[in-house]
Amino acid sequence: MSTKTIDRETLIQQLESVQPGLSQSARESVEQSSCYVFKGGKVMTFNDEIACTQECDIGGAEGAVASKVLLEILHKLGEDELEVSTTDAELLFKGKNGRKIAITREADCLLPIDDVEQPTKFVALPEEFLDAIKMARDCTSADDSQFQLTCISITPDYIEACDNTQYIRITVDTKVKSPIMVRRDSIKYIVDLGMSKFCETETWIHFKNPKGLMLSCRRFVDEYPDFSKLLKVKGTAITLPKGLGAAADKAAVFATDTTEDPKVLIELRQGKLRIKGKGNSGWYSEIKQVNYEGDPLSFRIAPGLLIDITKKYNAAEITVGRLKVDGGKWTYVSCLVPVEG
Repeated sequence: MSTKTIDRETLIQQLESVQPGLSQSARESVEQSSCYVFKGGKVMTFNDEIACTQECDIGGAEGAVASKVLLEILHKLGEDELEVSTTDAELLFKGKNGRKIAITREADCLLPIDDVEQPTKFVALPEEFLDAIKMARDCTSADDSQFQLTCISITPDYIEACDNTQYIRITVDTKVKSPIMVRRDSIKYIVDLGMSKFCETETWIHFKNPKGLMLSCRRFVDEYPDFSKLLKVKGTAITLPKGLGAAADKAAVFATDTTEDPKVLIELRQGKLRIKGKGNSGWYSEIKQVNYEGDPLSFRIAPGLLIDITKKYNAAEITVGRLKVDGGKWTYVSCLVPVEG
């Protein structure tokens, strides 16, 4: 039985980086999908839609261990360094003062991650790619009955998303070979993980960051709906008020405190714009002055997306049933709903 000394914080970071590939439900979608699987000096996770692989040397130990238990106990320990070793059925950690931790280990690696095609040559992600995904992920639908709208559409020339009430298109030279769709809940992680390279294979798109983490998402080649007509909206110009982004940030505290898709409500009335965020713990409301003289209208938008939009642009157009913000390389369109009273 070999023993290796490891840095606890480094191990925690490596395990947390592969969290997206873990099963998100109580029932495993595939064998060992709720486990960290150690093999060949790497830690791997796979839930049938996302596969993650990260360099992780824990002394040659291989096998699968329960992810929740391992990560939770590592966070609770105070040691900077731990000794790690294995038995036939356990992954063993030894700390100070005789402290020992044994995690049940399945020696056989049953995780079907080998079904994921291996990338060949990675190329640099375009500079604007991650920002585009960040904006698009807030415009997708959570309704699984509308599969295409749960995806972000990536074409060679632009990235787009729609949830039936709002639509966004961001012009960017994506470097993909042909139009594809990727589930929002798969690709959303690449923004915070700082991915810098990508590679396409037949049914997967792979991303890699400077720390060596590889995240692979299933790609789909179904035809995405054509929303081009929404970009032709022409209407009355209004100027979005200063401080709207800061107000959205405050409203987001309550809007995100909900099990539903978190959005803030924007209401337009003559000369006034009201932003409101409501959640399980309460609500926040703020009124801004705006150059609007039409009938009362409202729309809902993710607070993070509203903050991004107001940072980049402050002009909009309103026509029958639509609000459009044209930032040059990106265009956002939302459905407007009449406000009663």
